Amino acid sequence: MVSLYRKSRASASAGIAAETASRAARRSGSAVIWRAIVRRAIQVDGPRRISDKVGLRRGERTGGKQPIMTRTVRRLPLRPLRALLAAAAACLAAHRADAGPPFATDDPEPPELGHFEINIAAIGSFDHSGRQGSLPDIDINYGADENIQLHLGLQNAYAGQSGQKTRDGFGDTELGVKYRFVDEDEDGWRPQIAAYPILEVPTGSATKQIGTGEPRLLLPIWLQKSIGPWTSFGGGGYWINPPNGSTSEKDYWFAGWALLRRFDEQWNLGGELFWQSPNGEEIATGAAFNLGGEYDIDDDHHILFSAGRGLEDPSRFNAFSFYLGLQVIL
Repeated sequence: MVSLYRKSRASASAGIAAETASRAARRSGSAVIWRAIVRRAIQVDGPRRISDKVGLRRGERTGGKQPIMTRTVRRLPLRPLRALLAAAAACLAAHRADAGPPFATDDPEPPELGHFEINIAAIGSFDHSGRQGSLPDIDINYGADENIQLHLGLQNAYAGQSGQKTRDGFGDTELGVKYRFVDEDEDGWRPQIAAYPILEVPTGSATKQIGTGEPRLLLPIWLQKSIGPWTSFGGGGYWINPPNGSTSEKDYWFAGWALLRRFDEQWNLGGELFWQSPNGEEIATGAAFNLGGEYDIDDDHHILFSAGRGLEDPSRFNAFSFYLGLQVIL
């Protein structure tokens, strides 16, 4: 989705919108599946690809990651029963919607068991004072269990003030574990829920403003529910954000919610609203939004994209932010 949620680790004063990054989940739409069953029963030649995703895959995903799940169905000549059984199997096997990258809001669904979800992206945020982001930003997620995701985030961060040269280098590193402790009730209203603590290791240079200079810890809870072609996910958490000696940063809250709709087998589009409380610096506080989605090239390759801006004094804090990436499922 998730994605992908991912915060930007570009600098100690990273803008709220540049905090976009990685997770998601896929949920199959019953209407699409049953139409596929009918087609399989009556058609006799040529292949047909049926997508069973309903939301952004986050390598599940997430949801938004969480990767997107699709099935290739070939029509069998004059064998409606066999075609019916194959389509039904695809329906039962499919269950994922994407969240997380390209959005700042994350999702609770881990990648498929034993599979990697890798997001390689360009992330940026601009305001009156300059620019910051990462290129590339590499978000690696692994399905260690049906309910557990292991996460590693790496980046080549950049930052620069208006009229000055851009500085870049290896940025801070993310280590995380997502644990889904409530499964979604597909026939009811219960969402899936997960805890997803992320430790940010200060491997980037604080002097060059491409690192925080101190370890940081995010303690969030994420929820997700899919109904038909719609997937909604969100939540929030608390950032333990110590000052690095040269800043007056402090702990702060983050919250966000996203809504996505799958329009066809390739396009999954939506948006998010998210908010951050003051972090001690006069930067990256208040509400913001992103609009974006996912274009599915095939079952294992997906283009993720989003763009947005702040809603409170955007020229000062977040005039424009973006995410553009490629998701690969292994």
